[in-house]
Amino acid sequence: MPRWAGISLVLCLCLVFSAACGGRPGARGGGRLGAVRLAVPAPLSGPLADSGRDLVAGVSLAVADAGQGLRRAGLAVEVVPYDEARVRAAVANAHLICADRRVLAVVGHVDSAAAIPASERYQECGLALIAPASTAPELTERGLDRVYRLLPRDDLQADFAAEYAAGRLRVRRAFVIHDGTVYGQGLADAFKRAAEARGVRVVGYGGVRRGQRDFRTLLASVARSGPDLIYFGGMYPEAMQLLSQARAVGIAMPFLGGDGLDAPGMRDAEGGQGVYLTTFTRRLRGSAAGRRWEERFRAVYGHAPQPVAAYAYDAARVALDAIASETVRLGRMPTRDEVAATVGRAEWAGLAVAARFDDRGDNRRAAEAMVMLQCLADGCRIAPRNGQDEQGL
Repeated sequence: MPRWAGISLVLCLCLVFSAACGGRPGARGGGRLGAVRLAVPAPLSGPLADSGRDLVAGVSLAVADAGQGLRRAGLAVEVVPYDEARVRAAVANAHLICADRRVLAVVGHVDSAAAIPASERYQECGLALIAPASTAPELTERGLDRVYRLLPRDDLQADFAAEYAAGRLRVRRAFVIHDGTVYGQGLADAFKRAAEARGVRVVGYGGVRRGQRDFRTLLASVARSGPDLIYFGGMYPEAMQLLSQARAVGIAMPFLGGDGLDAPGMRDAEGGQGVYLTTFTRRLRGSAAGRRWEERFRAVYGHAPQPVAAYAYDAARVALDAIASETVRLGRMPTRDEVAATVGRAEWAGLAVAARFDDRGDNRRAAEAMVMLQCLADGCRIAPRNGQDEQGL
């Protein structure tokens, strides 16, 4: 994205989010040491734009809530979004982000396929990436010491899903589908391995394309295979279409997927034996503070937040706390390296996720947030495990 496009995007988002315009939760305020920036790369147009906009909104709320500490440190903080509707824009954006010396940390990326190549550029220029949504294991498997992930990796959530499918749902035959992306195919493959290790027979395996809308051929294969469960690794736009078409032709068995399916439309598409999805909102959905935050988000932005908004909020608070604490400790603006090192030592009890990072940058406490949701026509609830009661949402 050229620099003029980034500036135009900030101005446009002022109208949408009031990110730097003094109305809604702000992205800047006066500071005697000057202004620093959080770069927020996310899809702000295209099929995942709802997720990207909520990610930026979560960061903006974090800046508003951290305002007192930032002012005490003498800092003004600006939120600067970068649109990556196409994954290939991620690296171009990363070069622009690195070139802006006011940027001290990056909070962003919805898609692992964008986060992985962009993080290599951040590593080169000393910027910490706090990833609120990218779950592909590869992100933290490359020996980079500037990459931090809040959420459970896909191998962990796939194992969690396989255990639930084989145990609670008593699945014996599964059909596994992926969307061909780093995230979707990686998650589907991890589920396949974990399910087979638990005695589940995978009777079919197939792929779809991002943006595909006609799944009749694939669904005919599903019907012939006679599975007890469909597992989908991918994001909600394709999952909603696939689920809706499956129900329309009488394929009613449970539909299971990962956190990429955690969107309101998945609930609306259900008409069979239920949608199950692994997500990371146990802490958020199970607390009064989480419910108050969701109500506040709805009041400010006019809609219910997607979970990525809360993850982005926590990721931004980790970054902001590191910037503010280093500024107070040093009595000057910290360097990127100093901020990144402080992020790595962070211990954060957040809104959605508690965080303490290991040597790879993965969150040692990520699994605490993991939960299985069951969505039926009348709404979603935390699915029961080990004799626990369901919790309505």
